[in-house]
Amino acid sequence: MEKMVLDFVIEQLEAPKAPALVEQIKLLPLKKRITYPKSHVTEFYPQNFDDVPEKFRFGRTEEFKLASIKITQGNKEYYCQCNFVLGQLFDLSIRPVPEKLDFKSENWELKDFTIESNVVKN
Repeated sequence: MEKMVLDFVIEQLEAPKAPALVEQIKLLPLKKRITYPKSHVTEFYPQNFDDVPEKFRFGRTEEFKLASIKITQGNKEYYCQCNFVLGQLFDLSIRPVPEKLDFKSENWELKDFTIESNVVKN
């Protein structure tokens, strides 16, 4: 499900931010998946502190929500949020905690999507 959400966010971003996010994901190999009672969070970490070059970072350095997505599968609704810190992907949260469902199939539907328009300035 994480890949599906990130792929959709990348499709919605304009150049040069879409290719930058693709590169960030490649440079953030350490993923920590945490399941809380009401949500599932995947945190993304670089191998070393400065692994994501400035040219691939978004201009905003404070924490901000890049995208919010609402999807459904059958009668179940999921809310996903893609957060950035220091210009790079930090985490992806999904609530409620997803069950082991086949999100690669065609039985999910996008219900709502918002993307932060100002990803360049603080």
